[in-house]
Amino acid sequence: MYHPDYVLSAWQLLLIFYACCLLTFVICATCNKWLPLVDTAVAAWTAVSIIVIMIALSVTAGAGRHSASYSLSNYDTSFSGWGGFTFFIGLLPGAYVFAVRDHKVHRGV
Repeated sequence: MYHPDYVLSAWQLLLIFYACCLLTFVICATCNKWLPLVDTAVAAWTAVSIIVIMIALSVTAGAGRHSASYSLSNYDTSFSGWGGFTFFIGLLPGAYVFAVRDHKVHRGV
């Protein structure tokens, strides 16, 4: 942001990646009692980020956009190649979450 003409080389990017991995490992390995707090902070940060992005996109959107009713109710299956089955592909993440939860409940975890 401050120096737009500065470009990192491949080895510098690799070192930054290694540093991020090492920092994550250190936090997970040594700060076990703080992990729930970290989870809560990350969830809050994600929620705030989503809201800020939604507001920023709404404010900066150009003219000629669709109405809210069109945006929330129109479902076009022509782009995916799966036809009407695309709706069920979108349900897979939720089905996975409930399957894992039910598996843990039945095992007594």
